[in-house]
Amino acid sequence: MHGPRRAPTLAPRGRAAAIGLASAALLAGCGGRFGVPEPASEQGAEVLDLWRVLLFVAAALGALVVGLLAWVVLRYRRPKGSTGLPGQRRENLPLEILYTAVPLVVVAVVFGLTLRAQGPVNRLSRTPALRVEVTGFQWGWRFRYPAQRVTVVGDSNSPPTLVLPVGQTTRLRLGSPDVIHSFFVPAFLVKRDAIPGMDNDIDVRPSRVGRFGGSCAEFCGLDHGRMTFDVEVVEVQQFQQWAAQQAEQEQPGGPQGPERDGAQGIGRQALGPVVAHRPGRGDA
Repeated sequence: MHGPRRAPTLAPRGRAAAIGLASAALLAGCGGRFGVPEPASEQGAEVLDLWRVLLFVAAALGALVVGLLAWVVLRYRRPKGSTGLPGQRRENLPLEILYTAVPLVVVAVVFGLTLRAQGPVNRLSRTPALRVEVTGFQWGWRFRYPAQRVTVVGDSNSPPTLVLPVGQTTRLRLGSPDVIHSFFVPAFLVKRDAIPGMDNDIDVRPSRVGRFGGSCAEFCGLDHGRMTFDVEVVEVQQFQQWAAQQAEQEQPGGPQGPERDGAQGIGRQALGPVVAHRPGRGDA
């Protein structure tokens, strides 16, 4: 006669190989970004750190659930030839307390880590080095530098470029004259809405020089998919030279003429029809 069939288990070598592969994957991923772009701002680095923690927590919980399910299926399956129900138990109070307390603790820890990351991301500096007014409109962007007296305007046919100095805090004041838009630069790992009738402020401190793509991340109409822009992060001295050059070009009688509204040479007509929907909210 054959004894009861035992649940299949991994051989020692198989268990060692599985543990080794899991450990290697975990260690290799500790320094990875898991599909997230390399952060180009200090705020983006905070978001990436939070993303890593949340991903590991989710992976650990998923592995625990799958492991428990596999163990129950293999350990408590019906033996061959047996009939009827296995032994029943009404309750297991310690186990019920455990599977109620553990999720609460996990949620509390994740909530605390999220609050900790939101602080540096949402914090506004009292003395930002640069202020830029960002206006999203159907379907383009305007970047106005009040202190430098420079304005850059672009539309879906000629996307504008937002120039920022590296290592300095820039205050972006987002607004819109028509519908809700969303200012999104994947390399910054932060997006913020531009809402009609209100100003939405966000600080960005670029951490490396480069050129990064941006777009509207809120569906805003027919040409939403082409509502893009670029962000060029340069050295502080280079930014100052750029701002001085653009300010000279915007003076009456300069190379771009008094009728121009943008340092890139984009005509005022790109913004004029949109601002006309809200009299008094257009260019000063």
